[in-house]
Amino acid sequence: MRLIQDKIIKQALSFTKTKKVLWSLGLFLIWGNVFIYFLITTFSPKDQQQQNNVAQDLTQLVMTKGSTVIMSGAIIIIAAIIFWLMYLVSRASLMVIVDKSIAREPIEFWKTVKQGRKFIPQLAAIWAVTFGTIFLALFLLSAPIGHLWNAQATTQATTLGITGLLIFAPIYFLLSTVNTFAGLLVVLHKVTVRNSIRVSVDLIGKIWPILVRLAILLLMLSILSMIGIIIIQAIILIPFVILSGLPYDMVGFSLNSPVILSGIFTGFLVFLGLTAVVSTLQHICWILIFLELVKPKKFEDQPQPETVPEVV
Repeated sequence: MRLIQDKIIKQALSFTKTKKVLWSLGLFLIWGNVFIYFLITTFSPKDQQQQNNVAQDLTQLVMTKGSTVIMSGAIIIIAAIIFWLMYLVSRASLMVIVDKSIAREPIEFWKTVKQGRKFIPQLAAIWAVTFGTIFLALFLLSAPIGHLWNAQATTQATTLGITGLLIFAPIYFLLSTVNTFAGLLVVLHKVTVRNSIRVSVDLIGKIWPILVRLAILLLMLSILSMIGIIIIQAIILIPFVILSGLPYDMVGFSLNSPVILSGIFTGFLVFLGLTAVVSTLQHICWILIFLELVKPKKFEDQPQPETVPEVV
């Protein structure tokens, strides 16, 4: 079975390399991960002092700059929703493009992107169910840990934290994979949201060892890619440091220096571009593993028969 993972990654690398137009979708696929990371860190356990500091800072901001804070918060929320919707459209578009590429069918990129918009309600519903459950599990697991930290029971909190992580990891893997597979069922096989979630759980139960190995390989690839991106950013920043006339000391950097600001902005663009490529590669891997291991199967117990996959 290891050959399947190797085949999938090699095929995904070929797709990512030859179809560079998909990188533009990767720019929006990043925001799905950013949104998830933001919510996870928000729901992560905090001690009482941290909670008090956050509450005091927010109160002070609202009291001194109330209208500005409210307007800024509204803009951030609206922007987050827009980027999240574009993330859903990019997911649907990438699914269709990869599927058509495998079938050697003609692809019209912008037409496919426009068609991806019609899957927003279904993908949003699947995302809400799966990640809503993830956040609920995270909250339930983190609440007692935070309580122990506040009570200065460090040993018990650490032990419970490790136990909670061991419980949370498979929950996150299962539900995030359900989100991926259910989305593929909706987009590629026109399955209803309820049936897509049910069938996804059944599929994952049959092929979970393969999926776990693929997830581990992609995690290792992500770590190596991030290390490489950081090194590239450092190399890019060095000339700007030299040109600015500053010593090579991170503490001595002046953010008011136009040269340093240009270097930081350039580094950010490079980071965004390379991260988009890695995100595209990861999503393509999950689409390919789905197409490789399952095949369509009619099931007629619905008023309008649906096509759902079964394990090959």
